Amino acid sequence: MHLDRRAHLTADRGTDPPAVPEPIRITAHEAGLLQTFPAHYPWAGNKGQQFCQIGNAVPPLLAGHLLAPHLGVTLDPDDFTLAA
Repeated sequence: MHLDRRAHLTADRGTDPPAVPEPIRITAHEAGLLQTFPAHYPWAGNKGQQFCQIGNAVPPLLAGHLLAPHLGVTLDPDDFTLAA
């Protein structure tokens, strides 16, 4: 039964392999924006160090959502302006 299911799936796909999109490279500035850091956040160091900082950081918007109930405050979306 497993072999029948596999044959059915390959027959539906046709003979062309699926298209693979080209990789996209982003800057540390763009990575910071994606993680909800302010547009002019002062990242330090070289490119690799900046990406490390971004990857290791807790995104500000996530931190706000997690902490707001414990601090007894209402999270205001205007507190997180991400103007580029």
